[in-house]
Amino acid sequence: MQFNENTPIYLQIVRAIKEKIALGELASGDKFPSVRDIASEFRVNPNTVSRSTQILEQEGIIYSKRGIGSFIVEDDKMIGDMRNQMAKDHCQSFIKNMDRLGFSRQEALEILTEVYDGKH
Repeated sequence: MQFNENTPIYLQIVRAIKEKIALGELASGDKFPSVRDIASEFRVNPNTVSRSTQILEQEGIIYSKRGIGSFIVEDDKMIGDMRNQMAKDHCQSFIKNMDRLGFSRQEALEILTEVYDGKH
């Protein structure tokens, strides 16, 4: 993963893990990877990953079982809501960029439709 200099790495890891959950790469009820495994995957310090997992726990996305490890929440509604929020965040970014470029709503929708249809 290539990190963006403008956002703290631990937040980028949180976002990447949420994306893995939204995509089903990490499924509801699955055992969550260890801090060491995640640190190795992202090539970062384990302390950075610990900070990320604390946020995921605070948000209720993962939970810990003493002596067993951490797990992905078994709440399909919560995961669906998280997935929808991620989609809205992408849309907000798209709209912001299109506004900045001077496109109207209709022009942006036409471009989006054209690109979307061309990819499918």
